[in-house]
Amino acid sequence: MIVLFNIDIRQAYSTLFATLWQMASWGLIASLYSLLFVISGSAQRKTSKISQQDALSILVAFGVGAAMHLHFVYLANPYMTVLWQPFPLVMGLAQYISRNLFSSMAMSTASGHGTIIAAYALTFLASAPFHLALVLPNLSIANIVEWASSLEPVSAETGSLEEIMTLILKWDLPIGSSALLLTSLWFAKSFRQFFALAIAVIGGTAIVGPAATLSGILIWREAKFSRQS
Repeated sequence: MIVLFNIDIRQAYSTLFATLWQMASWGLIASLYSLLFVISGSAQRKTSKISQQDALSILVAFGVGAAMHLHFVYLANPYMTVLWQPFPLVMGLAQYISRNLFSSMAMSTASGHGTIIAAYALTFLASAPFHLALVLPNLSIANIVEWASSLEPVSAETGSLEEIMTLILKWDLPIGSSALLLTSLWFAKSFRQFFALAIAVIGGTAIVGPAATLSGILIWREAKFSRQS
């Protein structure tokens, strides 16, 4: 029997931040999350344990969220787009239910680090090809300058809704991604690691993109946790 109010506090926080992201923008919430992640000491954590039960429930939640995105974007209906905005709450519910279902598995208490590493690897493989095919060939000083010049404010009186929303996204995505990538520098336990991470962030972002770069860094961090567990 599922106890509805017995919710893992970590799951509650992740659902809260994801919901705020939908309401306030990726750039703002990712920056706030990154700040709290560093201040709380979580970024400097030396050990971490996650069970297979928790790892699988996280994957189920992300699968549900991805399926909702693909389905409602395919419908291309503005009314349906409004309705699926609280999707993080659905993901949180899916994670909670699946976590209780997986608790009866014999391997539920086994280490889930391998599962998390595999998920990060899939994220890397899913995002890197798009950057390599679409962005890297067009990455030049001239294009960067042109993109930077397009960040100039648009007048709310004369600009169209499309221009205003495009400008928001142009600022939103780089700010949010930069916050998470900078946070990854706090994973370093020595100057050598810090220097290596800094090179990885700069070079990786240019070559394979920010998403793949962050996934690669998280694979490295999770592998360290796995060896220590």
